[in-house]
Amino acid sequence: SSNDVDEIAAFERDIALDAATELGEPEQLSLFTALSAVATGIVVHTVTAEGIAFDDEPDTAPGWSAADGEGDGGLELDLVLPDIPTDAGFARDEHRSVAEVKDELRAKNAWVAQRLVDLTGLSHREVNAEMNRRAGVTKVTLATVEQLERRLRYAESWLLRARGR
Repeated sequence: SSNDVDEIAAFERDIALDAATELGEPEQLSLFTALSAVATGIVVHTVTAEGIAFDDEPDTAPGWSAADGEGDGGLELDLVLPDIPTDAGFARDEHRSVAEVKDELRAKNAWVAQRLVDLTGLSHREVNAEMNRRAGVTKVTLATVEQLERRLRYAESWLLRARGR
């Protein structure tokens, strides 16, 4: 009977798998297995005797032709797009990323620090340490935009005092 044939085939399969495992070969796993199958009655993109059962082409607005790409001229759309992040992060202001703003602030801080070194006679290390201490920055590379801005404000006021203004 067919039931006996199925049992024999299953038994032979098990023996083959056991033999493969005993030889040190890993069991072959199937990459494709049906987890479940349920008939839903949904028809998508099916052509029937009457034509297409589901039309996925959008209906065009009156007065618009896809061939010329122009509408009736009276319809004006106001499209608002979200900010798109650059590789360095989301745009903060003026469509610049946070990283771009930080880079600019670091460059300004470095320029002011160099002027302070020139005017005060202190070393770069001493000037930067004082700027960091006043701004509450432990490491410039890890500083937030607000910390870098505060560091720059302090350094600029120090520069004005050093110039005697």
